[in-house]
Amino acid sequence: MSPTVEVEVRRNRHGSVLAYADRDRAARLLEDHRAVIQSLYDLVDRRHGSDGEIVARLAIREDERVVDELELCDRFRRDLDPNRAIALVEDLRYHAGERELVTDGGEDIPNAERVLFDAIEEYYDDSRCGAPVSDVVQEMLTEPYIDVAEVGRVLQDRYFDGTIYQPSETTVARVAADGGEPTSDTLHLSSENGLWIPMELRSFTGQVVFRTPRATIQHFQSGGGSLDAYYPMIDSSHFGNADELSSPQNPKLAPNQVSIKPQGENARVFEVDQ
Repeated sequence: MSPTVEVEVRRNRHGSVLAYADRDRAARLLEDHRAVIQSLYDLVDRRHGSDGEIVARLAIREDERVVDELELCDRFRRDLDPNRAIALVEDLRYHAGERELVTDGGEDIPNAERVLFDAIEEYYDDSRCGAPVSDVVQEMLTEPYIDVAEVGRVLQDRYFDGTIYQPSETTVARVAADGGEPTSDTLHLSSENGLWIPMELRSFTGQVVFRTPRATIQHFQSGGGSLDAYYPMIDSSHFGNADELSSPQNPKLAPNQVSIKPQGENARVFEVDQ
């Protein structure tokens, strides 16, 4: 029996292609199997098909390296550009060689970042200006190919690149692409969010000056590498209930202006966006 390569694509709720269940075997038998899947994915319009529906299936046979089968749903066939189909055939032919690959017909490998964003959107609570971290993590762990280590990695990566932030210790939110969320040039304050400090300035060693609504100035050397020392220094007579002073989400703690000067660098002055 001639070796064949089959690639089957189904829709799932994230609009992603479904890859091989036996990924280790696929990697051994088809050196660049991800390129094969990507080629087919490029051919498939994400708007077509519903959850679980097969939207495309390709097969290659060894004899003369020709495509044996090109099956597409009727709705998809009407939109297929012949040139793209030919390019896909050539790409599959190149990667397939004489190696055999057997698909399971639809086990998906989710994109952890996409799952994270979907979970944040699903569990977003307007009253808390974010999604509960616990709910987001549990939702991500429902995906069979995402484990705790992967959750931690994607959360950390997206946190440090500024894609997501934490409105509070127990919530997480996505930074809006339209500029409506905090940027590194402005400290943001609202009754819901409290004070938001740019990611790159949350950990430092240097002088900080806070100019409060009553012109009170507090400054200190941050020995612990964080802004935590700021909150206990505020006079409760200026900002209300002393029991709330340890909470960075208390908007009454917010200054009008903050100057942060890491050691060896020029000071950066931020006006609070009310």
